[in-house]
Amino acid sequence: MKDIIIFGASGMVGDLLVRNALHHDKIRKVTVVTRSPIIGYDSTWLKEIVVSEFRDIIKSRIASERFDICFYCAGVYAGTLSRSGYAKSTVIPLMSISKVLKRYHPGMVFSYLSEYAPGWLPGFLTPYHLRIRRRLEENLLDQGFGQVQIFKPSYIYPVEPRTEPTTLSGLKRNLYKVVRHGVTSYQLVEAMLESSLQPNKKTCFINKDILNQLSDCKRKLEGSNSTKNEYTWFLHHKM
Repeated sequence: MKDIIIFGASGMVGDLLVRNALHHDKIRKVTVVTRSPIIGYDSTWLKEIVVSEFRDIIKSRIASERFDICFYCAGVYAGTLSRSGYAKSTVIPLMSISKVLKRYHPGMVFSYLSEYAPGWLPGFLTPYHLRIRRRLEENLLDQGFGQVQIFKPSYIYPVEPRTEPTTLSGLKRNLYKVVRHGVTSYQLVEAMLESSLQPNKKTCFINKDILNQLSDCKRKLEGSNSTKNEYTWFLHHKM
């Protein structure tokens, strides 16, 4: 049984992670760190820590508890901030949190939701926010966690209705209905959960890796005699 901590639980991906982790038979306790209270949950296995800034989280609250897995899916949309604002909102919180977690939980699995950037694209043509993400990924891999898993979908299709934060995200959503150029929010969350609970040597997951992870998980479920619950229902019916 694993104890997990989730950063960014009020966002699209974080909220789905919380919902499904609470019903997972391999997860014992879920701790969420968020800037705003989450609603709609009534579980004795859920602990909520609300902070104004992620870097303000008290070290003793992390040091005094056991965590086997960290899901970091907090972030901001690049188009909503200036370059300096994006860097400040993205780099400082992640670096502060990862250093504290590495100090007190060095053997944990750190699962980071990043963004896909074509490898063939020259550095000077790569958008600034993707260059920042790439440096963060390299830093995480160098910190020495038990394992770092980086998820880099080209696009996350929000299956559940929502108001798109930017015009570009709205265009991408409409395009996805015609050209499947990414993964759904359900597919991403399922892959993140399963890969972290069954760690392997793989560190980077792009679209095809996320879908392959789901295929492997479904085969295992279909070949097992596990009792069907809300979690397995989610896996079979919401992809």
